[in-house]
Amino acid sequence: MPTVLPRIAGLAACAAVLGCAPAPPDPRALFERSAQRIETSSVFDYDFVTRDSDGGSLRGRATLERLDLSGSRYRARVAGHDDEGRSFDVALDGVEVRSPDDETSTLWATPLAAAGPTLLARVQPALMYPFFDPRSLAGEASAAEVTWEGTERVGDARCDVIRVTYADDDEDSRWCIGEDDLPRRMEWIAEEESSL
Repeated sequence: MPTVLPRIAGLAACAAVLGCAPAPPDPRALFERSAQRIETSSVFDYDFVTRDSDGGSLRGRATLERLDLSGSRYRARVAGHDDEGRSFDVALDGVEVRSPDDETSTLWATPLAAAGPTLLARVQPALMYPFFDPRSLAGEASAAEVTWEGTERVGDARCDVIRVTYADDDEDSRWCIGEDDLPRRMEWIAEEESSL
């Protein structure tokens, strides 16, 4: 009988150790850390792939330089091609938007306040908005429901996956934030589960 008690105690200790999985990270704190990390740099250069709900996609490279923390002053260049092979190259210097049209050999240049938004509209999904407005992540952190969904890989990066449900929006968002605290993927998820 004396040998049974240590075994039971040992089994209980093993069960306690095995049952102690690390607690999941606080998803709101992940957004706060991400905003702080983004604020430490003002230039971001990344490859992108976008997909819309109709199945169309863009892929290419974006370079973004934040000029201040207002979210409204930034420089950007987005170049690449769509899934039909048509290329695009849109540059914004904070004042003017420029885009060459290969078919007509024309360089479109217009003030941002005028037709600039029209030229930017096509490539807007490639601009990861927290890079030019890190304070926008406070909206994600304070949303109605913020849930950690586990981890997944985006390219070579292991990421925490966070689902955000907003009180005043029909769409949720799903974020993948890397171990370096930078967002690697963001999707808008409508009720029918389509994503961008």
